[in-house]
Amino acid sequence: MYVELDFERGDLDGALEKAGHDNGEPTFWLWEGVTPYLTAAAQRAALQAIAARSAQGSQLTMEYVEPTGSKAHGIRWVVRALQEPYVGLINRTTAVERLNEEGWRVIEDTGPADWRRRYGLPALTAEGLRERIALAD
Repeated sequence: MYVELDFERGDLDGALEKAGHDNGEPTFWLWEGVTPYLTAAAQRAALQAIAARSAQGSQLTMEYVEPTGSKAHGIRWVVRALQEPYVGLINRTTAVERLNEEGWRVIEDTGPADWRRRYGLPALTAEGLRERIALAD
C-alpha cells in the first residue's frame, strides 16, 4: 500500500488508518527516499507512528543518506535548485540510535560496499553519496 503524506505536517497514523492498514497483522515497511527531506522531528514522529501501528513480527527498512561523500555537495546544490529541502542527512550512529529510541531494533545496517561484496560486484573507486539501508524489527 502506498500512502501519500506531507510528513512535516500530516498525520501518518490517520493516513494509514484511512488507507486501510491493518495494525493487527505484521507489516513490512519500506521507507525509501524520504528521510533526507525530513527534519529530525518529522523522522522521529514517523518512526513512532509506524512502530505504534506495527504488530509483532513487523519489520522496517529505512533508507537514509550520510552527510559525507564527494558527491554530497553537488546533490545538495541540485536539490536546493529544485526547491526541495535536504535537511535529514544522518550518520550511521544517529540512524541506529533514532530507530532504537522510537521502538525499533536494528538487525542490519548496510551500504554500497556491503552490497557490492554481497552480490560479487567490483569495488567502487570513487566515493559517492553515502546511501545506507537499516533493517529493523
